[in-house]
Amino acid sequence: MKTIGVVDDHQIFREGLVSLLQNQGQHYTVFEFKDGASLLSSEKLSDMDILILDISMPKYSGLDLLKLLQEKGYSGNTVILSMFSEQEYGLQAIELGASAYLSKSIVVSELLQCLSAVEKGSLYISQAMGQVLAQNYKSKGFVPPHDSLSTREKEVLDYLIKGYRSTDIALKLHISIKTVSTYKKRIFDKLNVNSLAELMVYSIEYKLIH
Repeated sequence: MKTIGVVDDHQIFREGLVSLLQNQGQHYTVFEFKDGASLLSSEKLSDMDILILDISMPKYSGLDLLKLLQEKGYSGNTVILSMFSEQEYGLQAIELGASAYLSKSIVVSELLQCLSAVEKGSLYISQAMGQVLAQNYKSKGFVPPHDSLSTREKEVLDYLIKGYRSTDIALKLHISIKTVSTYKKRIFDKLNVNSLAELMVYSIEYKLIH
């Protein structure tokens, strides 16, 4: 059973989403938070496997929370579910470490499909988000996949290609081994590699090894 935290300042929407998720058999345990401040101060934060974040909230926006959660060493996965379209904040959210960006106009089946992918540690790229990424690719020309990594993911990548083990990386960055594993999975997804050997080949091709 996975634990989900729903963070949204609109009470009716938040309670509706919580009810929807709780009605998915015995698959999810769901907690709700009225804003980012209540999430960050909660003792339950470290228990959350997935956080569903709104963008526009008092004090801390969803994007602010993505940064703060990385700083706190949060090891779960995050999904942005917002009234704003993917074109507005989608790319920024993915670059900040979100596992998915969805518009609140989506159908329930897509949300559940997204959560199924994210709970396995994968990125979920919706059709709309895929179009945003394609447009960004065309407008900027070729951009190396590792440019999309967050600051923390780049730190973990640097240690991985230097041969550090997960336990060593955890000590170096003052985070848990579970958090290192989460970042490693995200790095593999973003760089489209399946093993450390493939990561080393990628690093040689892009001259990341000095």
